[in-house]
Amino acid sequence: MRPRRPACVTLAVSRVFPALSFASPLGMLQAPGTPTAGSSSSRPGGFKVFANQAGASAASDFLDISGRIACCGEMGLLGLAFHPQFPSDPRVYVSYTGYEGAQLVSRLAEYQSSDGGATLDPAAS
Repeated sequence: MRPRRPACVTLAVSRVFPALSFASPLGMLQAPGTPTAGSSSSRPGGFKVFANQAGASAASDFLDISGRIACCGEMGLLGLAFHPQFPSDPRVYVSYTGYEGAQLVSRLAEYQSSDGGATLDPAAS
């Protein structure tokens, strides 16, 4: 007996944040303890934050390390992870590809926020 085919599934896609646009988006995260903020990363080296509301129309820099990034293709800013107690523990971990002299290297860097989680200090790594 042949297995029964599943019923057809219809999917739809809609833009959740129609007023925002990002260059080379990699993903979206929500920091623990900050339910009204979303963040989007882009492979060239930046993280933006914005209100987690459909009508959000502005995003601001959370971290910009574009000067340290070897971009693009499979290289660049690869990921970000918040400390589980963020923002009371202000540490954030960022994975990226960069250069050390002329050599390509993979980095896992720790950054910290000194303003209650609004931004990360790029010099704190």
